[in-house]
Amino acid sequence: MYKYFSIVLFVMSVGIIGCENKNINPFEDKKLPISNKILLKSNSPENVYLSKSQTELPISIQLENISTEIIDLMESTPCSVFRWHIVDKQNKIIQSKPNKLCVQSVAFFTLNPNQHIERSYKIMLRPSLYFTNSRYSLIYKFWKHSGHHDFVIQK
Repeated sequence: MYKYFSIVLFVMSVGIIGCENKNINPFEDKKLPISNKILLKSNSPENVYLSKSQTELPISIQLENISTEIIDLMESTPCSVFRWHIVDKQNKIIQSKPNKLCVQSVAFFTLNPNQHIERSYKIMLRPSLYFTNSRYSLIYKFWKHSGHHDFVIQK
């Protein structure tokens, strides 16, 4: 009886220790430092001209895999791939991405080594929230990777 019990405990402990090193969650590698794997670039104007109606702030964002490994990107919904808010000099939130109905499915993209994904967006600014000759920062997340872009409102 004790011999059987010892064997079962040994097998269970070896099994648990063996599972410890397995990558059960395929997205677990996101916990590693990402700076040597991913390069985030953005392109957007530094001067934005207000009109009486809505004004567009175009932004193009590129995420590039600069490693030799495959990187899987995942978000809880397609609407979560690109999130943003705009702050003033005092870091007060001026405007943020509006909430809208979104398909409740996981967004997934695989970046192979040296591959990139690029998307362009047009953020609609509400002119009544902004002052001319004032500096603002667009703070965004693209596939969970953060960036920011500073811009000035012009007449």
